[in-house]
Amino acid sequence: MGLNDWKAGGQDANSVLKPGITSTRVLYAIVVVDFIANPSALTEEEKTALKEGARRVGNTMYVDRMPRNSIIGKVVSDGAGRSGRAMIFYPLFPPSLSLPIKAGEMAWVIFENAGDKNALGYWLCRRASDLSVDDLNYTHHDRAARGVTDQTTQQSHEGESVEVDPFDFPEGGLLRKSNNTIKEGYAKIIERAISLPAQFFGEPVPRFSKRSSDLTLQGSNNTLITLGNDRTGDVDSTGEDLTDATGFAGTIDIVAGRGGPSLDGEDVIWGTDTASPAATATNARGNIEVDKAPTISETDADADNPNEGDPDFENDMSRVYVSMKTNGDANFGISELEGLDSDNKTNLADREEESFVVMKSTNTRIVSKGDGSVKIVKMANPDVADSKEAHIVIDASGNIQIRTDGRLEFCGNGSQSEGVADQPYLRWTQWVKYMDDTLDAIIGDMDNIAADISNIQEALGKSVTPGYGGPDAACMAAGNIPSTYKTLKSTGTTLQKPGDTTTKPADDIKSDVIFGE
Repeated sequence: MGLNDWKAGGQDANSVLKPGITSTRVLYAIVVVDFIANPSALTEEEKTALKEGARRVGNTMYVDRMPRNSIIGKVVSDGAGRSGRAMIFYPLFPPSLSLPIKAGEMAWVIFENAGDKNALGYWLCRRASDLSVDDLNYTHHDRAARGVTDQTTQQSHEGESVEVDPFDFPEGGLLRKSNNTIKEGYAKIIERAISLPAQFFGEPVPRFSKRSSDLTLQGSNNTLITLGNDRTGDVDSTGEDLTDATGFAGTIDIVAGRGGPSLDGEDVIWGTDTASPAATATNARGNIEVDKAPTISETDADADNPNEGDPDFENDMSRVYVSMKTNGDANFGISELEGLDSDNKTNLADREEESFVVMKSTNTRIVSKGDGSVKIVKMANPDVADSKEAHIVIDASGNIQIRTDGRLEFCGNGSQSEGVADQPYLRWTQWVKYMDDTLDAIIGDMDNIAADISNIQEALGKSVTPGYGGPDAACMAAGNIPSTYKTLKSTGTTLQKPGDTTTKPADDIKSDVIFGE
């Protein structure tokens, strides 16, 4: 069967899969005309447009009743998109689970009464498409009608050779308007949709290959939550020769910005065997998207990266990694940290195959609101003798306590190279006693020196110059030099100088904010 034989713009293959069999449909494909996040926010003009005129929906009784996260869509299965009106569809799932959907995308819906399109319909999710079409950010399903694989041209219904553009937004009829998927065309949908462009940002999002046992939730803008097993590479990255832990290694991986800065559309990193970025290109609407058909696009034919979207602990932008068992230090590149060069230095060795919670981003914050507090606690192990405990607490008053059973080390890289980093800080009370004792010793020595000088002076005063009978004038002048000395006094690490009524107590040296052992 050829591409030109599709009954409805490439949207209904039942006659091909089961020729001669008429099936009773349960699921219907629709093209989403608009997404209604909050019906209460619709203006009266917008509500009137859904009840009257060219944009009137087929079930106007729900315009004032539809819940949040409803959609307006037009059924396109069995060629229905070329006639009839769009309808309001309620979300099938409650508000606790709401999947992404955008105007112009194709979705699956189900009706309350099987096969009765006049009954209330419920939308399930976006419809998946071919490998060369399906996109986390935005999927234009009618690209699949061309059967794009590796050909650069196709034959239209009129036999005309048409160049394939994997980044355009075809109508689904291969240049025959009567075969288009939806009568009004996609450009009208995009132009009229209330939810565009305010709620949608077109950008490249790498595709993710989940393991068969994973539960995965992905957003439209490069966000991912995976509930699975420890994983540092592709879907098969386990074994003794790889870094992934095996067995009892349940892991929750929360990541935003897979592929790193290469996916900003300006600095594209082409696919490699180890990195996770994807090739990108600008589509017909001016948005950058992942190149899902590199063999027929104008990009490098070898740009398809088998590792696209895989975990990249070095380049992914922001991640919270919660694991029962992993090699957290090695995986996140924080092995072999430098510390103090001493026998009693902090143990900086990697921890391997243990439970980890790791947060990594360009800017990491821990914020406590209002009169709250922050605690960082290393608990002691009650089953291990002499196990140590430590904590950092920031209380509601802004006080910070750092307490440890071990050592508190502050080390700078500059001082390490000079070999002086491993220096203890002073204890205040011991320093005060030491200084008091030192000053008392100095004062005692000075008093002894003063007494000795006084004795010398007295002796000199009694000295008689031979031949003259009186004291020697030169000796008397020398003896009077220290006569201005006055006794120094020690008053609690205070040195009182002669004639100086001000003192410089050691209390001035005390810190008002830093206290410790």
